[in-house]
Amino acid sequence: MNLRVKPVSAVLAMLLLSGAMIAPFAYAEDAAPPTTEPTPAPTPTDDTAVPPENVIVESFSIGPTGSLDPSQPGDRVNFSYDAAPGVVIHDSVTVYNVGNVALPFHVYSTDGFNQTDGTFDLLTGDELPTDVGSWVTFDAQDLTIPAGKQALIPITITVPADASPGDHVGGIVASSPIEGKNDTGQIITVDRRVGAKLYIRVTGTLHAELAVTQLNGDYSHALNPLGGGAKVSFRIENRGDVRLGGSPVVTVSGPFGFGEQSIDLPPLVDLLPGETADLSVDFDDVGAWFIDSVSVEITAVGATENESVDPVRGESSMFAPPITLLVVLALLVALWLWLRSRRQRRADAQSDGDQSNEPENALSRS
Repeated sequence: MNLRVKPVSAVLAMLLLSGAMIAPFAYAEDAAPPTTEPTPAPTPTDDTAVPPENVIVESFSIGPTGSLDPSQPGDRVNFSYDAAPGVVIHDSVTVYNVGNVALPFHVYSTDGFNQTDGTFDLLTGDELPTDVGSWVTFDAQDLTIPAGKQALIPITITVPADASPGDHVGGIVASSPIEGKNDTGQIITVDRRVGAKLYIRVTGTLHAELAVTQLNGDYSHALNPLGGGAKVSFRIENRGDVRLGGSPVVTVSGPFGFGEQSIDLPPLVDLLPGETADLSVDFDDVGAWFIDSVSVEITAVGATENESVDPVRGESSMFAPPITLLVVLALLVALWLWLRSRRQRRADAQSDGDQSNEPENALSRS
């Protein structure tokens, strides 16, 4: 993949190459001769991608070296290995400058993590990796690549002897800084990065487990008791030691399944061991049935080997009183009580009038 940034842009560009394929070990001596000397970069095949001569294009990408021809892109989408503790892996990474100006690069490795919403991300360049990102060493890390050239860099990955079983995920990144100005006119340096994911599954006893926690439903009332809204929020936790994915299905309903609705959320990809994702979804036209049920179900899928585990389900309830109906009922009760009281007062007044007329009737009879 290529990243194109205009020179006037001051936006951080972050692009991660994704994929779930297990690739065989690639040793540098099996590929093209290891070198950090620039070689011609692949020629764009799309004529529409060729910019005018007077436009500066800064475009670059990075990926595993996987072709015997160093002028061609690699045939792997990421760095992916199964390895035992203590194993040393030899491979190489290629940085492509497919722009029309020379660019400086700093190449490094780092750890992956999940953002609050479960999105995969990498640590920034100023954060020290403590896991798989610290297992990688490079023959060269700082270099300048002329326009239309590429550089192949041998790497060595040393899996610690005490590495824990399971998935260790990070990335190999090419960073190319550019100077720009912020809103106040100050000159700032923007770190543009592209990266290829790095997956290492350390052999041993593996455990795949997801959990649904902190499930909560918040009901919003409407004039129509069948037209309310509901916001369902929850957390997905990866309690195992392998990276997992899956598509959460969120359901709301009244008692006995009245008015049931379900929404399929976009799939989670690469939820790493020990990481969480906080998600939410909004429902319309939810009936107010006093107590509504909410549930979340997700079937975990192993992102590396299509492993599957039993579906995980979380259930809860939310208080959804039909306020409109209750108000109408209260008004009807109040009206009934008022009418009843009025009739009672009339009856009492008539009874008092009858009692006051009794002496006259008695005198007239005498």
